[in-house]
Amino acid sequence: MSWWQAAPVILMTLVILMVPGFLVARACGTRGLTSVALAAPISVTLASVGAMIAPFLSIPWSPAVLVGMTVLTAGGGLLARFLWLRSRGEPLVLLHRPTRAGLLTGALCTVAVAVPALIIGVRFAQMFISPENISQTYDNIFHLNSLQYILDTGSGSSLTLGNLTNDGTGLSFYPAAWHDLVTLVSLTTGAPIAVAVNAANIAIAAFVWPLSALFMVTRIAGEKPLPILLTGALAAAYPTFPYLMVDFGVLYPYLLSIALLPIGVGLAGTMLGVVQDPLNGRVLAGLGLLAVLPAIALSHPSTMIALFLFVVPLAALVLWRTTRYLVRRGAPWYRHLAAPAMFLGYLGFTYYFWISFRPSLQNSLWEPFLSPTHAVGEALAVAPMRSGISWILLVLTLVGLAVTINARRYWWVLGIFTASALLYVNVASTEIGEVRHFFTGLWYNDSNRLAALLPVAALPLAVLGGTAMLTAFVRRTANRRYQNAATWVIIIAGCTIVGLLGQGKSVDNAEAKARAEYVLDRSSALLTSDELALLDRLDQSVPEGAVVVGNPWTGASLAYALGGRDVLLTHASSRVADDDLLLMDRIDEAATSPDVCRAVQELDAFYVLDFGDQELHGGSQPYRGFDNLATAPGIELIDREGQARLYEVTACR
Repeated sequence: MSWWQAAPVILMTLVILMVPGFLVARACGTRGLTSVALAAPISVTLASVGAMIAPFLSIPWSPAVLVGMTVLTAGGGLLARFLWLRSRGEPLVLLHRPTRAGLLTGALCTVAVAVPALIIGVRFAQMFISPENISQTYDNIFHLNSLQYILDTGSGSSLTLGNLTNDGTGLSFYPAAWHDLVTLVSLTTGAPIAVAVNAANIAIAAFVWPLSALFMVTRIAGEKPLPILLTGALAAAYPTFPYLMVDFGVLYPYLLSIALLPIGVGLAGTMLGVVQDPLNGRVLAGLGLLAVLPAIALSHPSTMIALFLFVVPLAALVLWRTTRYLVRRGAPWYRHLAAPAMFLGYLGFTYYFWISFRPSLQNSLWEPFLSPTHAVGEALAVAPMRSGISWILLVLTLVGLAVTINARRYWWVLGIFTASALLYVNVASTEIGEVRHFFTGLWYNDSNRLAALLPVAALPLAVLGGTAMLTAFVRRTANRRYQNAATWVIIIAGCTIVGLLGQGKSVDNAEAKARAEYVLDRSSALLTSDELALLDRLDQSVPEGAVVVGNPWTGASLAYALGGRDVLLTHASSRVADDDLLLMDRIDEAATSPDVCRAVQELDAFYVLDFGDQELHGGSQPYRGFDNLATAPGIELIDREGQARLYEVTACR
C-alpha cells in the first residue's frame, strides 16, 4: 500500500478526531479557536467514555457508540445552554458573523497548523516507510494485540483491556483511549490494524499536537500574528516530541496524551483568570477542562498528573494576586484564609494522585545516564536524551526565559518549564533510590517519557523569546511610512527563518533513529519479513478458533493481531498459567508426554510457530519447548517461509 492509498484512512481519522468534539463544543457555546482546539480531546473523551459505558448496556464497540455519545452530549449541551440563556432573557445564537480581525486570525491559525502538519506528516511517513509497517519494539506487541482484542470482544473499555495479558474476565484497568481511536479507524475504513495505527499516529502528531500547542500559546501570548506564526514554525522543531514517542517503547498512548496536554494547560489558565479568552470566558473554560481531563487520563494517567503539576504555578499566581488584592483593600484577617486553604487543598489533591498512581520502585528501574550539569544543559537547550542542540531553540528559549523573568504575568510559564526541567534532570542524573523515585516514579523513572514533556513547557518560552526579538527588530528597522507592510514582511521572513532553522540535524537524527524501528527485512528485531509472510497466510493452515503456541519474545504472539488467530501468550509480560508453561517448555515432547497432550487438547493448541532464537533486546527466554521441534516425533512441519516455521502437533490428534 502506498501513502496515497492510505490518505483516505488518515482523513477519516481526522474526521473521527474532530467532528464529534467540534459539534459538542459548538453546542455548548464555545467560539473561535477554542471550538476547534477542543474538538479532538472532546472526541477522545466521547469515544473512551462511551467505550466504558457500552458494555454495561450490552452494546458492542462500534462507530455507533461514538455517534450516540455525540448526539446525546451535543443535544444535552445545547438544551442546557438554551435554558440558561432563557433564564437570563438572552437569545440562543448558533452562528456568529466573523469580524475582519477574526477572519485574519483564523487564516493565520490555519497556516500555523498546516505548516507543522505538513512537516510532521511527511517526516512520520518517512519514519514509518510504508503504511503497513509496524514498530519493531516491545510495547508494540501489546498495542497491536490489544487492538485485535477490542475488535474480537466488542469491548473497548479501559476497565477490561488489561484482561488481554492476565487472561481474566473481570475488571482489569488499562487506559484505552488511543486503542479506541485506532479501532474506530479500522472499523470505519476497513483498514488493517497496522495501517490504522500509522494513520492515527500521523493525525495525532501532525494535526492535534500543533493545534493544541497553538491553543496554549495564544492563551499566553494572545491571538496575535507573531505568536501564532511562531508557534507554527516551532511545533515541528523538537526532536523528543512528537518524534520520540513513535520510536521508543513504543509509547503510542503517551503520544496522544501529550498532544492533548497543552489544551488542558490553556483551559486551566483561562478558568483561573490568569489568561483571558473574551469569546468564551472562565465558565466555559472550566467546563472544557472537565471534558478534556478524561481524554488525557484515559490516554495515559501520568499526563493527567503532569497537568495537575503544571497547574500548581497557575494556582500559586492566583493565590498571590488574591492576597495582594485583599491586603490593598484592607480586608479582615478571616478573608485571607480561603485562598491559602484552597491552594493547600489543591496541593494535597495533586499529592494524592502523585502517590497513588506511582508504580513500585522495583518496576521502575530505568537508570540515570547523565551528570547533573549535563542534564541541566540538555533541559535548558530542550535537547534531552542526547538528541543534539538546535541553536535556534536554545537562543529562543534563553531569550524566553529572560522575558518571563522580567514579566510577572509570565512567571507561571517559567514555573511550568522549571518543573518540567527539574523532573528531567532528576530522572536523567540522580542515583536510583527513594528520592528519585518520589519525583519521577510516576513515569517509571524513564527519561524518555519526561524528555517528551519538555517541549510542552518549552514551546511557550521559545515563542515569547522569538516574539520579543522580532518585535524589537521591527521597532528598530521599520520605516514609519511603510511600517505596516514592513512589519508583515519581517514577521513572515522571521518566522520562515525560524521554521527552516528548526528543521535541523537534531530533528533529522530523531527521524532517522525512529525509522530504524520500522524497517522490515529478514533481520528485523521483532518480526522479520519472512515471519510476516508466514503470518499473512496463517489462516490457510490454522483453523479459526485454534490456539497457536509461540514465544512472544520472537514476535510469534503477533499471530493474533496480524494473523487473525488466537495465541497462547499475547505478550511477553502475559500471565503464564501452569498449562501454558507446560506447553512452552515441553511441547516438543507431545509424542511421549500424556500431560502435554492433555494440555494441547484442552487448550486446542495444536499449532506451533517457531520464529527461531532471535529475541527482542537480545534476550534468551527459558522456553525449551521450541528447541527440538524439527526432529521431534508427532510434530509435523506444515508451512515455512525462510527460517520461520509453522508446525502441527499431530501426536495429540
